[in-house]
Amino acid sequence: MVRTRRMPPWEVDTDGPDIHGARALTADEKRTLVHWIEAGAPRGDGEDPLRSVTALASEWPLGEPDLVVESPAFTVPATGVVDYQFPAIPNPLQEDVWVRAVSIRPGEGKVVHHVLIGTSEKPVPRERELEAVFENYLMGYAPGAESYVYPESTGVLVKAGGMINLQMHYTAYGREATDVSKVALYFHDEPPQHHLRQQVVMGWDIQIPAGASNHEERGYFEFDKPAIIYSLFPHAHYRGKRTGFDLHYPDGRIEPLLRVPRYDFNWQHSYSLDQPVEVPAGTRLVHSTVYDNSARNPANPDPQKTIFWGLQSYEEMLYGGFFFRWKDGTVETPVHDRLQFGINQFYGGMDDNFDGSLQPEEMPDGMRKGFLEGGLANFDRNEDGALSAREYRAFVDYRNEQRRQQASRADQSDAE
Repeated sequence: MVRTRRMPPWEVDTDGPDIHGARALTADEKRTLVHWIEAGAPRGDGEDPLRSVTALASEWPLGEPDLVVESPAFTVPATGVVDYQFPAIPNPLQEDVWVRAVSIRPGEGKVVHHVLIGTSEKPVPRERELEAVFENYLMGYAPGAESYVYPESTGVLVKAGGMINLQMHYTAYGREATDVSKVALYFHDEPPQHHLRQQVVMGWDIQIPAGASNHEERGYFEFDKPAIIYSLFPHAHYRGKRTGFDLHYPDGRIEPLLRVPRYDFNWQHSYSLDQPVEVPAGTRLVHSTVYDNSARNPANPDPQKTIFWGLQSYEEMLYGGFFFRWKDGTVETPVHDRLQFGINQFYGGMDDNFDGSLQPEEMPDGMRKGFLEGGLANFDRNEDGALSAREYRAFVDYRNEQRRQQASRADQSDAE
């Protein structure tokens, strides 16, 4: 296991910034361990260190939680594909709290692929269940990423009442199993200084040709304000081969931030930077993944198929999560524009040529039709045949104002 680098599960290239809690072994450490094993694991001198080991005082690795919630029991069949589950649990808290850490423990680890948790101030409509956890995101679990202690002086505000939303991804493994997963929350005694934010670099338009052994997809998130990046979470499915993050600065510099040259679907780590990285406005966090969709990939479910974005493990994702905060924002004076937040993510996932605007061929079908045939083209102010993020924001603001006026007229009509 050590010689083939299957243990410890840590595949980060050490040329980049240091990662907190790195599990890599040096060549000397590996040599010492292997030689000791080959010698028959002889006992050394001195007291047995295991004599001083005591059991954990709590079943939770971070200690006794302030709040524990359970997912509703769900039975996973022995075979077949299981749709994502979106249980919503009434929030029992009677007052607002600032969360400082989260730990997630699956009830039946063999069937739990991932768990995401977030909160909302009211129930989320059924058509938005998939995004419910991202309204106020707390953490995600995957094998290798079971707990997260937020960076010092940061936290996530959870308001009293509302809902605790879970996103559960189950996979069958040959036997029927019932899962009840638990989530533990840990609170700050006093409000922290900064609000921790979470975002994802996504590529909804990925297309991995059948048989391709070295196919790359990439996307970006552009920070429109100065920010500080704390941690990174690259995610792909069975065809993920290598992955990473780079910083593209406004002056043209490119700085590697994380390299995972041998991505392993079975060990999905959240990588916390040993020293947070501060970036100026205009910086792009670029996430890229190389996929092996060939028959040489033993984990590939079907090398004969072209693969697109999808939720299930036999499909694929370009998904690069990260935690950060706005440099100039505090909990008393937050700096945040949620609408622009979403637009920046949308553009970074669709802007295939990285030119900062969307040409019709890069747009989703509905948007392309609206641009070529409808009023969306009216917002192309510079008439360059594309939409910049600023032009699209103007359209979204206009559309939202129209909807507000329509709702107001409908309310007035009902009153009359």
